[in-house]
Amino acid sequence: MSEFKGTPGPWFAIVAADGETYVSTSSAGFDGRTIAEVLGDDDESDENVNLIAAAPDLLDACEMLVATTATYSAMLRVLFPHLPENSDVITAALATAAMESAKAKKAIAKALGEQP
Repeated sequence: MSEFKGTPGPWFAIVAADGETYVSTSSAGFDGRTIAEVLGDDDESDENVNLIAAAPDLLDACEMLVATTATYSAMLRVLFPHLPENSDVITAALATAAMESAKAKKAIAKALGEQP
């Protein structure tokens, strides 16, 4: 996967006095770069701006999850070579790790523009 080339975080959710909601690179909102403006002045718009502001943190967390899952999966195979390949515990752990890692990889690809 490639590296994120957009505006680096942190990003902040801003709800202005006039009700305008947007995401900025500045917690004050006025001296940073505007990342996105969210239309609407209701609770849903406020929640959407919070989610967008969390995007760099979510991308970082997903990337760490994928890397950690790969490491732990490899460690399980090394630490427990005496268990049969079809051991329920190992199989379940690796299957769960693979599923969660696949979800995270899809989210990363989407964030990096690598998914249609």
